Amino acid sequence: MVTVEWAYSARSSFHGRVACWLVSSIVVGCSPCLVPVGSIWRFAASLIAIGLLVKLYDSLRSSQQESHDRFASRMLWFGNFFWLVQRLPPPDHNRRDDCDRLLYLSIEAAAGIALLWGVFRMDWVVRPFFIEHCAKATATFLVVVALTQLAAVTWRLAGGRAWDPMRAPLAATTPADFWRRWNRPAQQFLKCYVFDPAGRSRNRLPRHSPRFWSQVWCMNTFSESRRVEFKVGNCCSS
Repeated sequence: MVTVEWAYSARSSFHGRVACWLVSSIVVGCSPCLVPVGSIWRFAASLIAIGLLVKLYDSLRSSQQESHDRFASRMLWFGNFFWLVQRLPPPDHNRRDDCDRLLYLSIEAAAGIALLWGVFRMDWVVRPFFIEHCAKATATFLVVVALTQLAAVTWRLAGGRAWDPMRAPLAATTPADFWRRWNRPAQQFLKCYVFDPAGRSRNRLPRHSPRFWSQVWCMNTFSESRRVEFKVGNCCSS
């Protein structure tokens, strides 16, 4: 009888968590619609909403019973977009190294923003579209890498915990190595909840493997550089 009551209580608790997750996800997912269409703030609100949806799903999948202290730490974790999967905490970083990186990342970000502004203000009518796209995509890429790294370093210096979102993607030797270095927090979430469940083998993946096709789909779906380029272009041209 005690076992039956415990099982019913656990099932009810699970259904309650699923219901809370579903309602919260709907509210968070629809929240960017409150921002006017065409505004760059709507794009920013969409990115924040995606991050919160990822964290809500990770919380649902967590099976640990939380104390009040753990609940408080989880609330702090919800506001940290440099750490998406709670069971994979960021490593400790040397504060002095972060101070040094803050200086040169600030210079890199300022130079990248100036380059981006100049590229998008240039008249590309008489030039081939391929050259225009390569120039804009490269400038956008440099700014995204510099700003995300700068934000992570600043967050750590302020007392938070953060993964480096980009681990020198320009130093990648292969396309696979590039995607291991690009957007590492999102990569960890996809590994935990997409790639590993689709196939846990560490061997080379056959082309008919569900895990192979899940990687191909996610690599194409979550490549946000083109969307960022479009939004920044609208902002610079206005």
